[in-house]
Amino acid sequence: MDNHWLPENTIEINQHVLKEFTEKICTDKNCRYPLLTLRILLHAISEMDSDSKVSICARKLAGKLNVNYDTVTKCIKYLRVNEILNIERL
Repeated sequence: MDNHWLPENTIEINQHVLKEFTEKICTDKNCRYPLLTLRILLHAISEMDSDSKVSICARKLAGKLNVNYDTVTKCIKYLRVNEILNIERL
């Protein structure tokens, strides 16, 4: 696919993978907070840099989304355990 018209800092997301992740989050009984988990995933995608990296601080994210910190950490853990997000600690 010729993407010469896309800005240099554009990140492309595979729609099939995104659909697969969304269906997993919404249907998995182990995901206790599917809507919040989807919000966090979308937040991570929208904040990615050109190297597909994003900085996530659970405390700041909880405040930004106006939700409980422990709930946010559970959602992030779900995304990490299910290999939807690969989290590296600095």
